[in-house]
Amino acid sequence: KGGHHQVEVFELAVGRPESIRYAHDTVRRRPALVLKHSGRFAKNSDFKPLKLEAKGNDHFTSRMDQKAAPSTREKLLRSAEDCFLQKGYAATSVDAICRGAGATKGAFFHYFRSKKEIGIEALNAHAEHKLATMRQAMDTSAETEPRQALLQHIERLAGLLDTEERPASLMAGATAELAGVDQDFYGKLQEHFGTWIRLVTELTRRVFPEGNQAEVSAAQIVATYEGALMLHRATGDGARSRAVLMNLR
Repeated sequence: KGGHHQVEVFELAVGRPESIRYAHDTVRRRPALVLKHSGRFAKNSDFKPLKLEAKGNDHFTSRMDQKAAPSTREKLLRSAEDCFLQKGYAATSVDAICRGAGATKGAFFHYFRSKKEIGIEALNAHAEHKLATMRQAMDTSAETEPRQALLQHIERLAGLLDTEERPASLMAGATAELAGVDQDFYGKLQEHFGTWIRLVTELTRRVFPEGNQAEVSAAQIVATYEGALMLHRATGDGARSRAVLMNLR
């Protein structure tokens, strides 16, 4: 309107400052951009996102945020995890993540400020899922003899290798690629591996109550499982990978 050409439309959500920052940065880079809010079009010079205040839920609305936001965000996270597992972090682009999720780049920046942010969230989600799986494979009941409980855990871990359609570990991959170059990823990896080792130590401590043998044995189990998973991925030889893990007995 008023001699301005519509190039792109952003629908900004209440309480989503990251979407406002993205729109603001885009407007500054692209003067022809027109923003739509409350059914009106505003010129670039009229838009002051850092001072905007929402005046009710109908002032800035987002159909995506109201209806499909959770699933879109989850799709982006799943796509990011798949891309990082297949290609690695450095070789994965935001465009590739969006394609995998069937989402726009605008939707990506509505939820995540950068590839690094979604990378850390994907790593967290991957680690949380893995830890939940490990807990399910543990028997900490007082009725089970400690050594037998530990052997059963190792056998269940070996069985998990059979359930992997595409054996891979984002934790191992991120360690190899990012632990030495990015402190944020390094910190998260330390946290997740530390939590996993402490979890397994609940079993090994019952078998080795004295000294540091419990922690060493737990770390060995975690390292062997991750290594067996990577070996399975690299060679396709699930039987050998399971044998490596079962050798811990």
